[in-house]
Amino acid sequence: MKKDLTRILVNSIVRKTLKDIEDSPERNIRNLIDIGLDFSNGRFQRYFMETAQKMMQNQSSAYYALVKEAADHVNHDTLACFGINLGYNSCTSGAKTIREIEAKEHFNIPWQLTFYADSKNYTYYRHVIKQAKELGIYTYLLFIKGDPNKFIPLIKQHSDCAFILFLEPNQINANFFKAFGDIHNVMIAVRFDKSYPFAVEVCSELRMRKFLYSVYTYYNDTNQNYITSGKTMEDASAIYPVFVFLFASKTCMPKTKESVRKYTIETRDGQKYPSFIVDVESDNNMIDSVISDDSCMIAFNEDGCLYSDTAEYQKDEYNIFKTDLKDILRKAVPKKK
Repeated sequence: MKKDLTRILVNSIVRKTLKDIEDSPERNIRNLIDIGLDFSNGRFQRYFMETAQKMMQNQSSAYYALVKEAADHVNHDTLACFGINLGYNSCTSGAKTIREIEAKEHFNIPWQLTFYADSKNYTYYRHVIKQAKELGIYTYLLFIKGDPNKFIPLIKQHSDCAFILFLEPNQINANFFKAFGDIHNVMIAVRFDKSYPFAVEVCSELRMRKFLYSVYTYYNDTNQNYITSGKTMEDASAIYPVFVFLFASKTCMPKTKESVRKYTIETRDGQKYPSFIVDVESDNNMIDSVISDDSCMIAFNEDGCLYSDTAEYQKDEYNIFKTDLKDILRKAVPKKK
């Protein structure tokens, strides 16, 4: 993506504000949001900024603590690079491209792509992401099996994209810290639940090293109460993640998903916790429906096969390693009208 004057100006303002937040976090956060509204041409960007503006009217909001924590303990190059890649390249400039192609060619394009990626197949993704960027997609969720360091050349090559790496704690070690220390377009999401107690120590190390990090967990029909009771957010708050990502298991009943969705909205509105909770399926659909007319959630498994929230496709014509992304989307998610 070519640099434009708006992106350069936004980058300058963001970096200055990050330096000023320590002295007066409330005022500077509100100023940053006001400036963001002035530059908000995209539908989702404006929606997000207007929502943030309303939230920041609450003087006791825990989100002030969240922003100050990030400004104090996350590398400012990372905050600026990841934030601009997500907010501007993806949700503004990229979203505009998505809407233009959808209107012209009559198929849906997701605002982000999810890959369940085996590190043995890492070479495939350079070509895939090049295709995706041509469609306006600049945000990628990577659930990596194996060695995440193998994806570093890909992440560096696409420095204008925002990558969220979903990892288990044992994938984050001394080699990881050394390899990712100077990469700024990445957020690390650490698996966080009772099966992964080591996540607390990993997050503490990420914080000390000024990485941008979040946590994620899965819910189902039997453990949803741990989330909706507030226990997950209480436990997560102790380790300072920016986001708490919630993923529904494949066996989840619709009523369970709806319960978690309502809890997520109520918790965000309540602004009690200094982390931003995200129910990935419902919030992704909300973002996608704001960016374009229809919402769609697309993912590819370790073998490159497409699957969505409604179906899984095994044929080669839906395999990202064998067929161009544009052709897959045209067949799998045509416009409804």
